[in-house]
Amino acid sequence: MRQHSNHPYSPRKSPLAAGIAALLGTVVTTTFAVGAFAQESAPNRLLEEVMVFAQKKEQSILEVPVSVASYSNEALDRAQIRDLSELQQVAPSVVFNSSTGATQSILTIRGIGTAGQNSGLEQSVGVFIDNVYRGRPGAALGDFVDLESIEVLRGPQGTLFGRNTSAGVISVRSKAPEHEFGGSVSVGVGDFGAKQLRGSVTGPINDSLAWRLAGTWQERDGYIDDAFSGEEWNDRDRYSVRGQLLWDVTPNTTVRFIADYTETDERCCVPVGLFDADSALLIVGSEGGLGALSPLFSNFRIGVPLQEGVPGSTSPQEVIFSGQFPDPDDFEGTRTTAAGADDSFEDGGFSIEVNSALNDRLDLTVIGAYRFFDTQPFGDIDMRTADIWRGGRGQDIDEISLEIRLSGSTDTVDWTVGGFYFDQDIKGNGRFEWGTDGSAYLSQVGLARILTDPEIIAAGGAISDLLGSGLLDIGNDAPGGAANPLNWFPTAALAGTGATETVDYNSESIAIFGQVTFNLSDQLAWTIGARYTDEDKRASYLTTADDPFSARDLRVTSLTGNDGLFWALRPLQVHLASDPASDSFSDDDLSFATSVNYELSSDLSVFARFAQGYKSGGLNLNGTIGQEPGDPTPTFANNQFGSETSDSYEVGVKSFLLGRSLQLNATVFYQETEDFQTNSFDGVGFTLRNAGQIDGLGLEVDYSWMPDDHWIISGGLVVQDIEYDEFTNASSTIAQQEAAGLRARALGIVPDQDLTGETPNFVSDTTWSNTVAYTRPINNAIAFDIATSWRYRSSFNTAQDADPLARQKSIWTVNATVGLTAVDGSWRFEVWGKNLTDETVLNIGFDTPLQTGSFSGFVEPPRMYGATATYNF
Repeated sequence: MRQHSNHPYSPRKSPLAAGIAALLGTVVTTTFAVGAFAQESAPNRLLEEVMVFAQKKEQSILEVPVSVASYSNEALDRAQIRDLSELQQVAPSVVFNSSTGATQSILTIRGIGTAGQNSGLEQSVGVFIDNVYRGRPGAALGDFVDLESIEVLRGPQGTLFGRNTSAGVISVRSKAPEHEFGGSVSVGVGDFGAKQLRGSVTGPINDSLAWRLAGTWQERDGYIDDAFSGEEWNDRDRYSVRGQLLWDVTPNTTVRFIADYTETDERCCVPVGLFDADSALLIVGSEGGLGALSPLFSNFRIGVPLQEGVPGSTSPQEVIFSGQFPDPDDFEGTRTTAAGADDSFEDGGFSIEVNSALNDRLDLTVIGAYRFFDTQPFGDIDMRTADIWRGGRGQDIDEISLEIRLSGSTDTVDWTVGGFYFDQDIKGNGRFEWGTDGSAYLSQVGLARILTDPEIIAAGGAISDLLGSGLLDIGNDAPGGAANPLNWFPTAALAGTGATETVDYNSESIAIFGQVTFNLSDQLAWTIGARYTDEDKRASYLTTADDPFSARDLRVTSLTGNDGLFWALRPLQVHLASDPASDSFSDDDLSFATSVNYELSSDLSVFARFAQGYKSGGLNLNGTIGQEPGDPTPTFANNQFGSETSDSYEVGVKSFLLGRSLQLNATVFYQETEDFQTNSFDGVGFTLRNAGQIDGLGLEVDYSWMPDDHWIISGGLVVQDIEYDEFTNASSTIAQQEAAGLRARALGIVPDQDLTGETPNFVSDTTWSNTVAYTRPINNAIAFDIATSWRYRSSFNTAQDADPLARQKSIWTVNATVGLTAVDGSWRFEVWGKNLTDETVLNIGFDTPLQTGSFSGFVEPPRMYGATATYNF
């Protein structure tokens, strides 16, 4: 059960916090002042009433005591938002990051979101598409088509939305079938060879049954160039189709059936180089390899070209690395074509939603769904033209969910009770193997460290220890036999050997929930709700391995009897067999929410809310479960991570001003998240752990203004102060690991770093999104329009360990469209552009695998442009 914090609400007194308070005061004062002025002078134009489903029923946004923003299909089109990854362009509270592919996508709201790279981790932001929960964000990355709207609910939403919504909810709603025939088709082209076809059609079958069919197909060349192979990476090749039936069974009962399928065939995701350390330049990029240091080691070389860069050193820290800085603005990356970069996936399923008015005061809703998601990514891991290390982890996911909800009302009370069941099966499979350059690379690392590391030299380590490592073949061309390094050659037997991981996982979640709203007057409503959740997770593991290097205890095979080679190479023994084993995790939680909403007028309301969020802990679903080289017995060390909980306090105002030509909403929040789940990469593997606590104080503003019949200005602003209140066990940076020494790295005793007081990754202090659209008729048949959307983010770090190389400076990204539209809405032609300022935006920065001191990063797409024609019928 949840353990609550003992200290009361106590926001930090920082300059930014003071600024947030001052800005909130300005917004509230302006709201009331403008509201008073609007009573005297009101224009004739009106914004449409904003209806949202934040409480699982359609309500005016003024009635909803939740910080929520709604984006219509028209608003998304104006900003050129085509999938979930682009939503952040208009939704300033949302941040989307992705690394090696769809399965490693990260969504955050208010600075809370869990990094991927482990199938056992679940999101803190719940994604719902047509009221169906998507268990993994990769299962929600299909192209948007035929949408009604998207709502972003900020802060914990566990009472009504349930599991894994401790940071918020993104709810996507598609258009329902209609009883009048109609549809649309659009064709688009763009640079990078982009082609897209989108369409939808709907109509009646009979008086009680209607259908709808929508689909999209898209192709685009890759935007990351390989300077050496000529390949293009990070392309698009995908299609989606969605079919629906709507059955009006009786005047009081409807049944909506939805089936969808998405398939991609894409080569993704390849990063750009940010820094190449001297060690990589020598061992990988030097034509002579280790032979450049001594002719005795002339047989050890890889000698593939690296990207050009500007010589330099990393910023001052525990260890300063020398090397070169490639230019990320070139959008160039390298990898061996022998492994490629496959990130294809299939996603699909069906749902049935039944809504029935049992009587005048009682409604029943039943939503049942089955979903599947399958991906088997495989590619180059070392991210060099050299063929050192290849692999990937696949997921075959099946999900079943069922929600039953009763809602009723009396003259003064509205209530909802329900239950939710979720069952998820994941068959995880990973294959990792050494490439043809694997033994040459590992041998050089071992030799270089034995010769240069002070600890190894002091312990009496000798290069002859490498003879027992399984990395060498011995020749007889030079005198001295095995005693002469000129007779040592990287073994060819290592290529193609590795490990195969198999993980069978099941997660079962059962919940009951209820919410009651007491309408204390026509203006004042008090809501209280609770949810009880029980989670049970089980996993079985098996890893088979045929890698002769990783199977050896290097302390035993050492010819000199010391641990020098073990210290040098133990972190690179990555293919470890494990005996069959199983692990389990169970937890339950009771969370509460309460709010007060007061409507001062038909155009103005204020609210206050307290809510708790919960995200269950779980199990590591990678194949590393505590086994050691030569010992396949699992210890399950660090295999489990704890549950994440949050408490959120909010006060806000929602308003329609200036005769309803301006909508202005503002919320100030304070949020505490305890046992935040983190996952960080150290260049070889990932580490799961719980941070102590994250505290956040912020202001969220949403606005939409129609100053006259031609202009619409809309957007949002987030100003926030978020930091680790306690995180004394954060993963160390590669510089800190090097400072701790090879012995500490090999034994796994590198000290943790203390990030208490630091800002979590992906968090900007200020984010501003804005869209300006202008429309004017040319004549009675045609209208001209132009729109631009921009997003500003202050600087942020993209790595959990806060490595300085992972920091992104403040950025502006700008999209725009220019179009002609038929006044009757029958057709439209537009020219569009994305990222017009051609910003190079670092999405995630990380230690380049196996190459100590080197750094790489995944970047967002560069500037793109094109044209789209649409016909509506």
